[in-house]
Amino acid sequence: FVKEADKNLGGEAIGICSKPSEILNFVKAGRRFVVQQHVKDPQLTDDGRKAHRKFYALLICDEDGKSWSLYTYLGALLSISPNPWSPDDLSHDTQITIHRHSSPPEEIEGWGRHWPSMYEKCKAGTLAIVQRAVAQGKVKGRTGKKQFEVFSADWMADTHGNIWLFEFNLSPAVCRKFRDFDEADKKDS
Repeated sequence: FVKEADKNLGGEAIGICSKPSEILNFVKAGRRFVVQQHVKDPQLTDDGRKAHRKFYALLICDEDGKSWSLYTYLGALLSISPNPWSPDDLSHDTQITIHRHSSPPEEIEGWGRHWPSMYEKCKAGTLAIVQRAVAQGKVKGRTGKKQFEVFSADWMADTHGNIWLFEFNLSPAVCRKFRDFDEADKKDS
């Protein structure tokens, strides 16, 4: 998958190729691109389509500019590809999980059984990335000003129980139905 680094246009901004030698067909001079390998053995919906979870979070930095709290949404938005998945079909409708399901993952028959363990993995993975960003100074607090950021992290699962992050969105699409946020995972630095 080849995507221009500062674009968030869903499937329209993503190029799909079968081998590394084809990547340059999608890049343009003077622009930055992200190249991501396909998730091997993706966890599919019961009808055989790829799906990813848009995992929502609220990050707050206290007025001391050092104390951070991460709140994670108990639900998620499940995004599904329109066609059944095949590793040989490189069409956007098979490979790109852009169509948002109207119900949260935990309520979808045949899919809800995956959500409790996936939620914990997405939560732990998102927290680890945020902690690393704070520790490396990539996310900075401002003394005397409380600040926050709402974002989503897009996670895809494989059939072996692993999760794979493929992007953060600072202007995320939102769920149609909201539930409670989980308790804060605090990181003081």
